Amino acid sequence: MSDGIQGNDARPATFVAGIPPGRPAEPQGVGDVLAILASDDAGFVSALNLPVNGELSALNRHPPQA
Repeated sequence: MSDGIQGNDARPATFVAGIPPGRPAEPQGVGDVLAILASDDAGFVSALNLPVNGELSALNRHPPQA
């Protein structure tokens, strides 16, 4: 799956440049979302599709491909 990225130094930089925060996701950021959903604060949340993708869904586009 990562064959086209490995060994190509320009491709990861191009991908990251297309992510609005300008950096790849960190496990802690995804874990924070899961922690909120697992808490009592999310007691009325149900049947939710919550993309955790660095605002890409909001832009309705994908990162540029080299």
